[in-house]
Amino acid sequence: MNRYSIPLVIFLSLVFAALAVTSLIGKSPVCDESAHHVPVGYVFLKTGDFAFATDSPVLARYLAGFPLLFMNVKLPSERTFWAKDDRAEFSREFLYSLNRNIAEKIILMARLPMALLGAFGGFYLFFWVRKNYDEVTALFASFFYFLSPNILAHARFATTDIGATVFIMCSVLSFWSFLKSFGVKEAVISGVFLGLALLTKYSALLLLPAYLVALGVKGKGKGFSKFFLILAISFIVLWAGYAFEFKPFLQGVLREGPKVELFRSFITQINPSTSEELVENYVQYLYTVPIPLSSYLLGVIGVLKHGAEGAATYFMGEWGSKGNPMYYSLGFLIKTPLPVIISFIAGVVLTIRKEKLRSLGLYLLFIIFLFFIMASRANLQIGMRYLLPVYPLIFIIASIFIVELFKSKLIYKVMGIALILWSILIQVLIWPHYLSYFNEFAGGPDNGWKYLRDSNIDWGQDLKAVKDYMQENNIDEVTLSYYGEVDPSLYGIDFRHIPPEEVKTPSKTVYAVSVQNLDNLEWTKIYEPSQKAGYSIFIYDFRASQAE
Repeated sequence: MNRYSIPLVIFLSLVFAALAVTSLIGKSPVCDESAHHVPVGYVFLKTGDFAFATDSPVLARYLAGFPLLFMNVKLPSERTFWAKDDRAEFSREFLYSLNRNIAEKIILMARLPMALLGAFGGFYLFFWVRKNYDEVTALFASFFYFLSPNILAHARFATTDIGATVFIMCSVLSFWSFLKSFGVKEAVISGVFLGLALLTKYSALLLLPAYLVALGVKGKGKGFSKFFLILAISFIVLWAGYAFEFKPFLQGVLREGPKVELFRSFITQINPSTSEELVENYVQYLYTVPIPLSSYLLGVIGVLKHGAEGAATYFMGEWGSKGNPMYYSLGFLIKTPLPVIISFIAGVVLTIRKEKLRSLGLYLLFIIFLFFIMASRANLQIGMRYLLPVYPLIFIIASIFIVELFKSKLIYKVMGIALILWSILIQVLIWPHYLSYFNEFAGGPDNGWKYLRDSNIDWGQDLKAVKDYMQENNIDEVTLSYYGEVDPSLYGIDFRHIPPEEVKTPSKTVYAVSVQNLDNLEWTKIYEPSQKAGYSIFIYDFRASQAE
C-alpha cells in the first residue's frame, strides 16, 4: 500500500479538481460571491482600502480578487464609487453594469483559487495524518475529504468558507505537532498557519483559548514560552495581511453612525456615570489615535454585534431571528454523508478505548466539540458552512474506524468496502448540486428544504438552471422570486416580479421561486412544483389550467 498511496492521493485530488470545476461552471454566483467577496477582494488589492469592508478578514478576498488583476476589469478611482452604505449595490454595479461583458469570466476566475486551495487542504491532511497515524489512515482521511459533498460545495465558490476550512485545519493540526515536540520549527509553522487562519475567518479566534487549554493539559507547564512565539508570529502574519495597517479606528469607515453609537453605548455600559463630555472625548480618540489592525478589530466587533442580533433562520419548518441549540446537531445529522457519520461515531469509540489513539483523538474531539458548542449557542445560524472547518478533523477520526475494519475479519472488510462504495455512489447521485446535498435521513436533497434553508440548499446558485428549463420548455418569460444578487437578464432570462395580488393566488403563468422565498407565497403550501432547477429553485407551471 505504501508505494501506491502517493499516486492514489494524487488521483483523488485530480478527481476532486474535476468534480469541482465541472460542477462550478453550471452554477450562477452565490449571494456572498457577487454581493461581497469578489468585488471587495478586487477593491482591497487595487486600493488597499480595508475600511471599505470589515465583515470578513482579507485573505480569502485577496484570493478571489487576485485573478482579476490580470483581466481588463474596470473600477473608477473615486472612492465614492465603491464606498457606499449598501455594498451589495456597489457590487451589482461593478459586476453587472461596469463589467457586464466579462461578469461570468470574473466569477469563474475568482473561483479557481478556491478550488486550488481546497486541493492543497487535502494534500496537507494526507501528509499530516501519514506522519501522525499511518499511510492507510491518511489515504482514507483524504478520500473522505476529496469526496465530501460539503467540502466540494464550498471549494467551488469564491467565499471565505474553504479558506477558513483549510487554514483552521492546518492550524489545529500543526499546533498538535508543536505540542508533541515544543520545537522552534513546529512553533514557527504553527504561528504561520494560525495567522493565516485569523486572516480568513473571525471564528479562528476561537483557536486561541482552545490552544491555551490544550497546552495546559498536554504541556503540563511546558511550552508556554514558545507559545508566545506562536502568538507573535501569528500577529505578524495577520498584520502583514493588512499591509501593516496603522490608523485610527474610525478613520474612513463606512456606515459610520451606527459604529459611533455602538462605542458610545459600550462606554456607558462599562461606566454608567461617565459624563457626556468624557464619552465624546473617547469617541474623538477613535478618530485621531492610530492603532495596528484597526480594520480587523472593527470587524471583530461588528461580527460579535451581528452574531448577537442574529438573522432570519429557518429550522424545522419555522422561521426565527435567534439561534436554536439543536440547529447544528440536526444539520450535521442530515447534511453529512451517512458513511462519514457511521465511521465517525465508531471512530470516537475507538479513539477513547485505545490508549495509543486517545491523546490525539481527544485533542481533535475537543476542537470539534468547541466549535459545535460555540456555533450552537450563537444567534447567527445560516448554514452548516460555519462548521465546515471541523470536517477534516471528523474525517481523521472516521478513517481510524475504516482502517480498523480492514484489519478485521472478512465480514468487517466487506462492511468497510460497502462504506467506501456508498461514499462514491453519493458523488454519482449528487453531482453537480453539492451545496444542496442532504443525506438519506432527510430524504435526500429533494426534501432538505423542509429542515434547513439558506446556504444549506439555496444560495442563489441555480439561476442558470432556470434558463435551461425555459429553453427546454419553450418558455419566454417567468414570474421570478429569486434569492440572490445576480441580474437574471445576464443569462437572457425574461422575467417579471411577483405582484402583490399573486401572493395569495397564482395566475396562469410560470413561476420560478427560490426555496428561501417559498414562505413569501401562500399558495406554495398548496401546490407541488412542476420541476426543480437544481433543488434550490422550484418551478410552478400553471399555464395549462388556472390554479384555484
